[in-house]
Amino acid sequence: MNAVFLEPLDVLYLRGNRSFGAPGDHAAAQMPPWPSLVAGALRSRMLADAAVPLEAVRDGGLNGALGAILGSVEEPGSFRLASLALARESPAGALEVFHPCPADLFIAKGGGATYLRPVESALAWSNKTAQIPALNLAEPGKPEPRWLNPAAWKAYLDGTPIATDDLVEQRCLWSTDPRVGVGLDPEARAAAKGKLVSTDTVALRPGVGLWAGVAGAEGHLPGSGQVRLGGDGRAAVVSSAPAPIARDFACLAPTSRLRLILTAPAIFTGGSLLPEPLRRRVVAAAVPRHQIISGWDLARWRPKPALRVVPAGAVYWLEGLECSADQLSEWETQGLWDLPLETFKTRKPEGFNAVVFAPWAPTS
Repeated sequence: MNAVFLEPLDVLYLRGNRSFGAPGDHAAAQMPPWPSLVAGALRSRMLADAAVPLEAVRDGGLNGALGAILGSVEEPGSFRLASLALARESPAGALEVFHPCPADLFIAKGGGATYLRPVESALAWSNKTAQIPALNLAEPGKPEPRWLNPAAWKAYLDGTPIATDDLVEQRCLWSTDPRVGVGLDPEARAAAKGKLVSTDTVALRPGVGLWAGVAGAEGHLPGSGQVRLGGDGRAAVVSSAPAPIARDFACLAPTSRLRLILTAPAIFTGGSLLPEPLRRRVVAAAVPRHQIISGWDLARWRPKPALRVVPAGAVYWLEGLECSADQLSEWETQGLWDLPLETFKTRKPEGFNAVVFAPWAPTS
């Protein structure tokens, strides 16, 4: 697996799936962005470097090594965005990778981080799982958004206590910058009266960008130059980055209790239910409110179908799962998908359904 670092030269228009455009509308930014945004930018740049038109991908006429990597619209190749996170260049030149807080981690305002843990519930409730995620706090508190630095992310995956100093405030990484747009009259080729809209742009702090791990594109990823990223085609500088640290799946495979964490939005045919055989091993789940994804199909020049997804950060507690280290590695590299993959195979290269496995956090 290879990785690249994308550092924007200006603010980014990272739009979500909420309609806007009528007078007085406001468009909120989608942060972190959908992985398909980065996957599309990298694939388009690879085509441009090879001087290949989009029609070749649409019509299936892309041959050679690049054809095997990108494939066609109907039959994707080996390219897959396996991971996406924020990253920041340290004074020493190394990249620090930051992850948003998952759903089983409660960060109190002015306090530390506490894990949610599955417990038996005597209450009647509508969930189909046997246990319910519970939060045990000595005193009630309000949550505060934080990002996990590399030390905090490692501690989270190990299920160990997270130091407060390793929790990073959002304002240290990015902020929103509202902009006002003017609707246009296509016939008069001038501003339309009364059509003002506002939209949030994302202003990343100096040295902060997007870190993307890509599988199946060895030797063809861009390592320099620029890509068009997000709405209005804002530029971002591309550079090669350290690949993700190798995971020790041999130690995870024998573990009887595992957490499954979604690191990207996931498309499941059963709604929030995991595919088999994992579905039968879920004893509890912390799943935020669903989201809707869509996008723009550049090759066909039309919108992509809107799909309901499980948000990134959702956590499932699994018990009694029997699988090999190779199977865990495949799920983390290729994503967790319902099989057969016919319905959503065009979404697989875009980075959706990315997961990471970790042991349960200890009870004490």
